[in-house]
Amino acid sequence: MYKNAEGYRDETAWRAIIAVSREERIKRRKLQEDKNMGTENKTGEVWRTRTVTGTEKIVLVVADHGAMAYVIHLAEEGTHTDIEVNCEGLRYGSSDRMYYVPSRSFEEYLRTVTEDQLADVKNKLAAAIGIEPQIVEKEVVREVPVEIPSNIAPAEPQKCCAAEVQELMIRAERAEALLEEYRELYKNVIEKI
Repeated sequence: MYKNAEGYRDETAWRAIIAVSREERIKRRKLQEDKNMGTENKTGEVWRTRTVTGTEKIVLVVADHGAMAYVIHLAEEGTHTDIEVNCEGLRYGSSDRMYYVPSRSFEEYLRTVTEDQLADVKNKLAAAIGIEPQIVEKEVVREVPVEIPSNIAPAEPQKCCAAEVQELMIRAERAEALLEEYRELYKNVIEKI
C-alpha cells in the first residue's frame, strides 16, 4: 500500500500506479509477441536462442506451435548424437533430448534444413520414442454387391445410386483401415510413455 506525502495510506494513488504498470507490462508483452508471431512457421529452421538464464543455444525447430516450438539443441560436439546439421560448422543433436522453447526466445535465424534432412530428423525422433513408421496395406474391396429393389426407381437411377453406394463403401473401408492404423500408433505411443 502506498502512502501520500503526509504519510497516510492512499489507495487511489496505489491503484493508479498498479494500473499503469499493468498497462506497460501488457504493451511490452504484446510488442514481443507481435515481433515473434509475425514470422512464418519455423519448422525445419535453425535458430539462435537465449534461455532464461542467459545461455545462448543453437536449436533445430522440429515443430512450431505458435507460442511454443519443439526443438533439438545442436552442440559443437557431444555424445550419443544421431543428428548432424551443418550450421556455423558441423553441429550435433540427439533425438532423445528434445524440449519446448517459447517463441519469444528465438533471437536470430541461421538457416533452413532441407526437406530430406527434416524428414530424417523426424524419423529418428519417432524411432527414439519407439514409433516405427508403419505402413499397413490393406486390401480394399473394390466391388460391393448392392441390392436395390426394382420397384423403387427406374433402371437408370439404379446404376447411378449403386455407383455412389459402392464409392461410399470403399471410402468407409479406407477410413476404417486408417483408423485402425492410427489406433495402433496411439497405443504404441502410450505404451512408451
